[in-house]
Amino acid sequence: TGWENLAIKGKLPGAFYDENTIRIMADHLGIEALLSKKCGAMSFGERQRLAIIRSLLMPADFLIMDEPFSHLDENNSFKALELINSESTKNQSAVVITSLGSSYDWEFDRNIHL
Repeated sequence: TGWENLAIKGKLPGAFYDENTIRIMADHLGIEALLSKKCGAMSFGERQRLAIIRSLLMPADFLIMDEPFSHLDENNSFKALELINSESTKNQSAVVITSLGSSYDWEFDRNIHL
């Protein structure tokens, strides 16, 4: 289930597994009602949002995310970015995001186009 998937990350040293925080994150991403659902029964977009929450369960100096918005529409991508920004600000961590051809109209401190 989604809960079990997140609990695995919570067992790592330095990670936290606060059910209330996870519910808030899941609610923000619109998947709180799906946390008891088997991951294999989730859509790719739902799995992607679960993976974003999982990546935020361990504070880090740098968070490197490769295509974190794949399988997400623009609205869900924006919500995910809000959550990532909020958590990285709270943890004072830098974030590197890669994206292939996305034309999102979001502001970052620095954009590098290759």
